[in-house]
Amino acid sequence: RPSSKLEVFYTGGPARLSRDGALIACAAGEDVKVVEVATGAVTRTFPGDGEPITALAVSPDGKTLVAASRSTAVRVLSLESGEVVRTWRPHKSPVADLAVDASGGYLATASADRSVKVWDLAGGRRRRQ
Repeated sequence: RPSSKLEVFYTGGPARLSRDGALIACAAGEDVKVVEVATGAVTRTFPGDGEPITALAVSPDGKTLVAASRSTAVRVLSLESGEVVRTWRPHKSPVADLAVDASGGYLATASADRSVKVWDLAGGRRRRQ
């Protein structure tokens, strides 16, 4: 059943459920909040960069969250430590969607600049296409 606590901070925009259904990551303005589904408790808040969140993705193992914002920045975030693992600007326009493959090894970024790029999630290097 929906938690009323989400309504307090959820500002619209992307939300992603972990594969096991235990956590939901959602936009809260420029920040990302991670909520434990069973209790409605916020377990992590990742501060933003001053611009609204445009896309989110959770790795299949539930350990990594990827967040994009209107600033064109993409951040890889550790759900375990709460740290920012990496930040980069892969496109000239904001990223509209993100996807992590089933192995958790690759990240696809789709942008308003009409391009899709595939990245090595662990190393942050672009794959040759």
